[in-house]
Amino acid sequence: MKKRLLAVLAAALVITTLLSVVSFADFGDYAGDSDWGFDSGSDWGGGSDWDYDYGSDYDSDYYYSSGSGSGSHSGGNFFWTLVVFVAIIAIAVLGNGKRFGKSGKNGKVNLGGQQPEKPLVNRIDELKKKDPNFSEAKFLDDAANLYVRMQNCWTAKDLEPVRPHLTTELYAKSDRQIQAYKNNHQTDHVERISVLDTRIVGCDADNVNDIITVQLTARIVDYVTNDDTGAIIRGSNSKELFMTYQWTFIRSLGKTTGESGDIDSEHCPNCGAPIDLNQSAVCPYCGATVTSGDYDWVVSNIRGISQRSN
Repeated sequence: MKKRLLAVLAAALVITTLLSVVSFADFGDYAGDSDWGFDSGSDWGGGSDWDYDYGSDYDSDYYYSSGSGSGSHSGGNFFWTLVVFVAIIAIAVLGNGKRFGKSGKNGKVNLGGQQPEKPLVNRIDELKKKDPNFSEAKFLDDAANLYVRMQNCWTAKDLEPVRPHLTTELYAKSDRQIQAYKNNHQTDHVERISVLDTRIVGCDADNVNDIITVQLTARIVDYVTNDDTGAIIRGSNSKELFMTYQWTFIRSLGKTTGESGDIDSEHCPNCGAPIDLNQSAVCPYCGATVTSGDYDWVVSNIRGISQRSN
């Protein structure tokens, strides 16, 4: 057992060392120079029969086309390094899971009376009962378009156009990454963006928010250039990357979708003045920052699952 554990530890160290030198980019620093991920079963299909295919300078009468940049990739590397290391050790130590309970005839582990999770379709139906105007198709359509807008903002190094749709914490984290790119005189170009698939994989609520988890698969071209010379210093302007993410959306509990399904205008929670959240996250009267999460869905977390190159 000790020899086996030592061998696994050695393998884990090798893998995590290799991961630690991978360069990451795109919004949130997920795209890199090497393939990675733990979603080996993904086939990049299903879920939707449409395809958004916009360039980095696409135009739309209701979507923003501006940009923001990414920052240092050390945080993303450390996260994935830690995940891989912990996963390998957990598999080695726990084996087939028998340490947690007795296996039944079908090989499943009895976890001491734990109730099975309610089917996703039932949870979505419960959300629709509370929010009759909620449209799953429109929600996924908006998520796909938001992905494109966020990548364009990443390239332009300006998050303001999508700030209303991010939590304060996610905006602050992303803005720090952008500032690092600015400080290093670098630009991360995310181009030839095509959202291939979106699907809801989680629907829940806590004491504060409704929560929806979306799995999103996209095709992008991603590379970083030196602002002074224009030279490519990371990535490729021709190699396509197939990315899979999980996005977590939250909305204040009790809020419902308007009849139009869109955010039109609301009132600043600080001074009560009318504001248009499609145009700005800052109240023009008192300067307070407002996110659409006060009224509608907002992205609270983005997790990279896998990357494959062609």
